[in-house]
Amino acid sequence: MFAGKVTILLVFCLVCRVTMTNGAIKLITTLLRDNVAGAPVVHQTQKWPFHPDEGSRRNPEFEALNGHHAYYLIERFGLGTDGRQAERKYQQTIRDLGVPTTSYDKVQIY
Repeated sequence: MFAGKVTILLVFCLVCRVTMTNGAIKLITTLLRDNVAGAPVVHQTQKWPFHPDEGSRRNPEFEALNGHHAYYLIERFGLGTDGRQAERKYQQTIRDLGVPTTSYDKVQIY
């Protein structure tokens, strides 16, 4: 269904090419190229430096600072970064009374 519409549009563009301005043709071809095939930057290959052993080497340091599965890091994100961390920590402690949680003593506020 979609391929048929694209084919009809291409035939229409070829037939009307004589009467269309150069800008209109360029607009239509750009729209087709970017929306059907994807922008050219999508098809470029990229190389990223990747070391598979780096994660296992850095994991103990990360867990010591941020807890297992980054528990304390997520907790620090929840406290915010605007200088009102202690106030939010107190409000969350009041809110969570009776709910089993971990100790807030291990959370470092930056």
